[in-house]
Amino acid sequence: MILKALTMANQYSNLIIAVTSVLLFIVTAIYALFTRRMVREMQLARIDDLRPYIIIDTVLIGSMFHLIIKNAGRTAARKVSFKIDKNMETIWKNKMHEMPLFKAGIVFFAPGKEFVIDLGPHWLFLGKNNDESKYPKSFAITVEYCYFDNIKATESSLINLEEYFQTRPYPNEVTKAIENAGAAIGAGLSSIAKSSEKLSRLEELSSPTGLDLSQRTLYHLSRILNKDNKEEIKFDMNLASLKDLVLYLGLNIVLAEKILEKRCTQGYFKSYDDLKDVEGMTKEVLDNLKKQAIIYNPNY
Repeated sequence: MILKALTMANQYSNLIIAVTSVLLFIVTAIYALFTRRMVREMQLARIDDLRPYIIIDTVLIGSMFHLIIKNAGRTAARKVSFKIDKNMETIWKNKMHEMPLFKAGIVFFAPGKEFVIDLGPHWLFLGKNNDESKYPKSFAITVEYCYFDNIKATESSLINLEEYFQTRPYPNEVTKAIENAGAAIGAGLSSIAKSSEKLSRLEELSSPTGLDLSQRTLYHLSRILNKDNKEEIKFDMNLASLKDLVLYLGLNIVLAEKILEKRCTQGYFKSYDDLKDVEGMTKEVLDNLKKQAIIYNPNY
Protein backbone atom coordinates (compact mmCIF):
# COMPACT_ATOMS: atom_id res chain seq x y z
CA MET A 1 0.00 0.00 0.00
CA ILE A 2 2.74 2.42 0.90
CA LEU A 3 4.59 1.64 -2.34
CA LYS A 4 1.40 2.15 -4.32
CA ALA A 5 0.73 5.49 -2.61
CA LEU A 6 4.28 6.66 -3.32
CA THR A 7 3.90 5.69 -6.98
CA MET A 8 0.65 7.65 -7.31
CA ALA A 9 2.16 10.66 -5.55
CA ASN A 10 5.11 10.56 -7.92
CA GLN A 11 2.76 10.42 -10.92
CA TYR A 12 0.71 13.39 -9.65
CA SER A 13 3.92 15.31 -8.97
CA ASN A 14 5.14 14.74 -12.52
CA LEU A 15 1.74 15.81 -13.85
CA ILE A 16 1.79 19.03 -11.80
CA ILE A 17 5.31 19.83 -13.00
CA ALA A 18 4.27 19.24 -16.63
CA VAL A 19 1.16 21.44 -16.31
CA THR A 20 3.15 24.17 -14.58
CA SER A 21 5.78 24.10 -17.33
CA VAL A 22 3.09 24.40 -20.02
CA LEU A 23 1.43 27.33 -18.21
CA LEU A 24 4.80 29.04 -17.75
CA PHE A 25 5.56 28.62 -21.45
CA ILE A 26 2.17 30.10 -22.41
CA VAL A 27 2.60 33.08 -20.05
CA THR A 28 6.13 33.72 -21.38
CA ALA A 29 4.90 33.56 -24.99
CA ILE A 30 2.06 36.00 -24.27
CA TYR A 31 4.46 38.38 -22.49
CA ALA A 32 6.91 38.22 -25.39
CA LEU A 33 4.10 38.88 -27.87
CA PHE A 34 2.83 41.93 -25.99
CA THR A 35 6.38 43.23 -25.50
CA ARG A 36 7.12 42.90 -29.20
CA ARG A 37 3.86 44.63 -30.06
CA MET A 38 4.62 47.49 -27.63
CA VAL A 39 8.13 47.94 -29.06
CA ARG A 40 6.73 47.97 -32.58
CA GLU A 41 4.15 50.61 -31.65
CA MET A 42 6.90 52.75 -30.09
CA GLN A 43 8.99 52.43 -33.25
CA LEU A 44 6.04 53.44 -35.43
CA ALA A 45 5.38 56.40 -33.15
CA ARG A 46 9.00 57.53 -33.50
CA ILE A 47 8.81 57.15 -37.30
CA ASP A 48 5.64 59.26 -37.35
CA ASP A 49 7.41 61.86 -35.24
CA LEU A 50 10.41 62.12 -37.58
CA ARG A 51 8.86 61.49 -41.00
CA PRO A 52 8.18 64.26 -43.55
CA TYR A 53 4.73 65.82 -43.74
CA ILE A 54 3.88 67.64 -46.97
CA ILE A 55 1.14 70.19 -46.38
CA ILE A 56 -0.79 71.69 -49.29
CA ASP A 57 -3.10 74.55 -48.38
CA THR A 58 -4.25 77.99 -49.45
CA VAL A 59 -4.07 81.38 -47.77
CA LEU A 60 -5.88 84.60 -48.63
CA ILE A 61 -3.55 87.60 -48.28
CA GLY A 62 -5.19 90.88 -49.14
CA SER A 63 -7.32 90.01 -52.18
CA MET A 64 -5.02 87.25 -53.55
CA PHE A 65 -5.27 83.51 -53.08
CA HIS A 66 -1.91 81.74 -52.72
CA LEU A 67 -1.26 77.98 -52.83
CA ILE A 68 1.32 76.85 -50.26
CA ILE A 69 3.27 73.59 -50.47
CA LYS A 70 5.49 72.94 -47.45
CA ASN A 71 7.37 70.07 -45.82
CA ALA A 72 6.33 70.52 -42.20
CA GLY A 73 8.04 67.32 -41.03
CA ARG A 74 11.51 66.72 -39.60
CA THR A 75 12.94 64.65 -42.46
CA ALA A 76 13.36 65.26 -46.18
CA ALA A 77 10.92 63.77 -48.68
CA ARG A 78 12.35 62.31 -51.90
CA LYS A 79 10.92 61.67 -55.38
CA VAL A 80 7.92 63.93 -54.75
CA SER A 81 5.26 63.91 -57.49
CA PHE A 82 1.94 65.76 -57.75
CA LYS A 83 -1.38 65.14 -59.48
CA ILE A 84 -4.11 67.78 -59.81
CA ASP A 85 -7.65 66.54 -60.37
CA LYS A 86 -8.76 69.60 -62.42
CA ASN A 87 -7.31 71.50 -65.34
CA MET A 88 -6.47 74.84 -63.73
CA GLU A 89 -4.76 78.07 -64.68
CA THR A 90 -3.34 80.81 -62.47
CA ILE A 91 -3.91 84.51 -62.98
CA TRP A 92 -0.63 84.55 -64.91
CA LYS A 93 -2.09 82.17 -67.54
CA ASN A 94 0.11 79.32 -66.31
CA LYS A 95 -1.48 75.89 -66.54
CA MET A 96 -0.74 74.37 -63.17
CA HIS A 97 -0.19 70.80 -64.34
CA GLU A 98 2.45 72.08 -66.81
CA MET A 99 4.39 74.12 -64.23
CA PRO A 100 7.85 72.58 -63.53
CA LEU A 101 6.98 72.07 -59.86
CA PHE A 102 3.97 69.85 -60.67
CA LYS A 103 5.19 68.35 -63.94
CA ALA A 104 8.72 67.28 -62.92
CA GLY A 105 8.12 67.02 -59.17
CA ILE A 106 10.74 67.54 -56.48
CA VAL A 107 13.79 65.27 -56.18
CA PHE A 108 14.71 66.34 -52.62
CA PHE A 109 12.17 68.26 -50.51
CA ALA A 110 14.05 69.44 -47.41
CA PRO A 111 12.21 69.92 -44.07
CA GLY A 112 10.95 73.46 -43.62
CA LYS A 113 11.17 74.26 -47.33
CA GLU A 114 8.12 76.00 -48.78
CA PHE A 115 6.76 76.88 -52.23
CA VAL A 116 4.18 79.62 -52.78
CA ILE A 117 2.11 79.86 -56.00
CA ASP A 118 -0.06 82.88 -56.81
CA LEU A 119 -3.51 81.63 -57.80
CA GLY A 120 -5.36 84.89 -58.37
CA PRO A 121 -7.74 87.41 -56.78
CA HIS A 122 -10.55 85.99 -54.68
CA TRP A 123 -13.36 87.24 -56.94
CA LEU A 124 -12.18 84.94 -59.76
CA PHE A 125 -12.81 81.93 -57.49
CA LEU A 126 -15.67 83.09 -55.26
CA GLY A 127 -17.53 85.39 -57.66
CA LYS A 128 -20.88 84.38 -59.15
CA ASN A 129 -19.86 84.64 -62.80
CA ASN A 130 -16.43 83.01 -62.71
CA ASP A 131 -15.33 80.38 -65.22
CA GLU A 132 -15.66 77.14 -63.20
CA SER A 133 -13.28 75.12 -65.41
CA LYS A 134 -10.56 77.75 -65.06
CA TYR A 135 -11.13 78.99 -61.54
CA PRO A 136 -12.85 76.20 -59.56
CA LYS A 137 -13.92 76.78 -55.97
CA SER A 138 -12.55 73.37 -54.96
CA PHE A 139 -9.91 70.99 -56.26
CA ALA A 140 -7.72 68.16 -54.98
CA ILE A 141 -3.97 67.66 -55.19
CA THR A 142 -2.49 64.21 -54.59
CA VAL A 143 1.16 63.97 -53.61
CA GLU A 144 3.34 60.85 -53.59
CA TYR A 145 6.84 60.68 -52.05
CA CYS A 146 9.41 58.43 -50.36
CA TYR A 147 11.31 58.77 -47.08
CA PHE A 148 13.80 56.79 -44.99
CA ASP A 149 14.47 53.40 -46.66
CA ASN A 150 12.06 54.01 -49.54
CA ILE A 151 8.94 54.07 -47.38
CA LYS A 152 6.22 55.32 -49.74
CA ALA A 153 3.46 57.74 -48.79
CA THR A 154 0.43 59.00 -50.71
CA GLU A 155 -1.65 61.90 -49.42
CA SER A 156 -4.51 63.85 -50.95
CA SER A 157 -5.34 67.45 -49.99
CA LEU A 158 -8.78 68.87 -50.81
CA ILE A 159 -8.67 72.63 -51.36
CA ASN A 160 -12.07 74.24 -50.73
CA LEU A 161 -11.95 78.00 -51.31
CA GLU A 162 -15.58 78.43 -50.27
CA GLU A 163 -14.34 78.21 -46.68
CA TYR A 164 -13.18 81.81 -47.08
CA PHE A 165 -16.68 83.21 -47.54
CA GLN A 166 -17.37 85.94 -44.93
CA THR A 167 -13.89 85.63 -43.39
CA ARG A 168 -11.21 88.25 -42.85
CA PRO A 169 -7.98 87.82 -44.87
CA TYR A 170 -4.53 88.85 -43.76
CA PRO A 171 -4.11 92.52 -44.76
CA ASN A 172 -0.61 91.88 -46.10
CA GLU A 173 2.34 89.51 -45.87
CA VAL A 174 4.16 91.52 -43.19
CA THR A 175 1.20 91.26 -40.83
CA LYS A 176 0.99 87.53 -41.40
CA ALA A 177 4.69 87.07 -40.73
CA ILE A 178 4.60 89.15 -37.55
CA GLU A 179 1.60 87.23 -36.18
CA ASN A 180 3.13 83.82 -36.93
CA ALA A 181 6.70 84.59 -35.82
CA GLY A 182 6.19 86.90 -32.84
CA ALA A 183 6.30 84.18 -30.19
CA ALA A 184 9.32 82.48 -31.77
CA ILE A 185 11.27 85.74 -31.96
CA GLY A 186 10.62 86.53 -28.29
CA ALA A 187 11.68 83.06 -27.14
CA GLY A 188 14.79 83.18 -29.29
CA LEU A 189 15.90 86.57 -28.03
CA SER A 190 15.48 85.61 -24.37
CA SER A 191 17.37 82.32 -24.73
CA ILE A 192 20.29 83.57 -26.84
CA ALA A 193 20.90 87.11 -25.63
CA LYS A 194 22.28 87.49 -22.12
CA SER A 195 22.78 91.24 -22.10
CA SER A 196 21.22 94.35 -23.61
CA GLU A 197 24.19 94.69 -25.99
CA LYS A 198 23.62 91.20 -27.41
CA LEU A 199 19.90 91.88 -27.68
CA SER A 200 20.48 94.97 -29.81
CA ARG A 201 22.92 93.10 -32.07
CA LEU A 202 20.46 90.22 -32.45
CA GLU A 203 17.66 92.60 -33.44
CA GLU A 204 19.89 93.91 -36.23
CA LEU A 205 20.39 90.36 -37.51
CA SER A 206 16.74 89.31 -37.44
CA SER A 207 14.30 90.43 -40.12
CA PRO A 208 10.77 91.80 -39.58
CA THR A 209 9.33 88.86 -41.47
CA GLY A 210 10.30 86.34 -38.78
CA LEU A 211 13.25 84.50 -37.25
CA ASP A 212 13.77 80.76 -37.84
CA LEU A 213 15.06 79.57 -34.50
CA SER A 214 16.19 76.16 -35.64
CA GLN A 215 19.32 74.56 -34.25
CA ARG A 216 21.39 75.73 -37.25
CA THR A 217 20.11 79.33 -36.80
CA LEU A 218 21.13 79.31 -33.14
CA TYR A 219 24.47 77.90 -34.27
CA HIS A 220 25.15 80.83 -36.62
CA LEU A 221 23.84 83.52 -34.26
CA SER A 222 25.82 82.16 -31.33
CA ARG A 223 29.02 82.21 -33.37
CA ILE A 224 28.35 85.80 -34.49
CA LEU A 225 27.59 86.97 -30.96
CA ASN A 226 30.58 85.16 -29.48
CA LYS A 227 33.39 85.94 -31.91
CA ASP A 228 35.94 86.09 -29.09
CA ASN A 229 34.77 82.85 -27.51
CA LYS A 230 37.35 80.13 -28.15
CA GLU A 231 34.91 77.31 -27.35
CA GLU A 232 33.29 75.98 -30.54
CA ILE A 233 29.49 75.75 -30.70
CA LYS A 234 28.46 72.12 -31.16
CA PHE A 235 25.37 70.37 -32.50
CA ASP A 236 23.36 67.88 -30.44
CA MET A 237 23.15 64.55 -32.32
CA ASN A 238 19.79 63.87 -30.68
CA LEU A 239 18.30 67.08 -32.14
CA ALA A 240 20.17 67.49 -35.43
CA SER A 241 18.04 67.34 -38.58
CA LEU A 242 19.03 65.82 -41.90
CA LYS A 243 20.09 69.24 -43.18
CA ASP A 244 22.24 69.80 -40.07
CA LEU A 245 24.04 66.48 -40.53
CA VAL A 246 24.72 67.05 -44.24
CA LEU A 247 25.45 70.78 -44.48
CA TYR A 248 27.04 71.54 -41.12
CA LEU A 249 28.57 68.25 -40.00
CA GLY A 250 29.74 67.21 -43.48
CA LEU A 251 28.09 63.75 -43.64
CA ASN A 252 26.96 62.24 -46.90
CA ILE A 253 23.19 62.05 -47.21
CA VAL A 254 23.01 58.23 -47.10
CA LEU A 255 24.92 58.02 -43.82
CA ALA A 256 22.91 60.93 -42.39
CA GLU A 257 19.64 59.14 -43.18
CA LYS A 258 20.95 55.94 -41.57
CA ILE A 259 21.78 57.89 -38.39
CA LEU A 260 18.29 59.44 -38.28
CA GLU A 261 16.69 56.04 -38.92
CA LYS A 262 18.61 54.48 -36.03
CA ARG A 263 17.64 57.39 -33.76
CA CYS A 264 14.03 56.97 -34.86
CA THR A 265 13.80 53.21 -34.35
CA GLN A 266 16.02 52.74 -31.26
CA GLY A 267 15.53 56.02 -29.41
CA TYR A 268 17.91 58.81 -28.48
CA PHE A 269 21.65 58.15 -28.49
CA LYS A 270 23.31 57.74 -25.09
CA SER A 271 26.92 57.87 -26.30
CA TYR A 272 28.98 57.68 -29.47
CA ASP A 273 29.11 53.91 -29.04
CA ASP A 274 25.50 53.86 -30.32
CA LEU A 275 26.77 55.18 -33.67
CA LYS A 276 29.52 52.63 -34.25
CA ASP A 277 27.26 50.02 -35.87
CA VAL A 278 25.50 52.48 -38.21
CA GLU A 279 25.97 51.26 -41.77
CA GLY A 280 28.67 53.33 -43.47
CA MET A 281 30.14 54.73 -40.24
CA THR A 282 33.95 54.75 -40.10
CA LYS A 283 36.37 55.56 -37.30
CA GLU A 284 37.45 58.73 -39.09
CA VAL A 285 33.89 59.99 -39.46
CA LEU A 286 33.10 59.12 -35.84
CA ASP A 287 36.20 61.00 -34.61
CA ASN A 288 35.15 64.07 -36.60
CA LEU A 289 31.65 63.90 -35.11
CA LYS A 290 33.13 63.82 -31.60
CA LYS A 291 34.92 67.09 -32.40
CA GLN A 292 31.91 68.86 -33.92
CA ALA A 293 28.90 67.49 -32.01
CA ILE A 294 27.69 66.42 -28.58
CA ILE A 295 25.25 63.78 -27.40
CA TYR A 296 22.74 64.89 -24.81
CA ASN A 297 20.14 62.38 -23.71
CA PRO A 298 16.94 64.25 -22.70
CA ASN A 299 15.96 61.28 -20.46
CA TYR A 300 12.25 61.56 -21.14
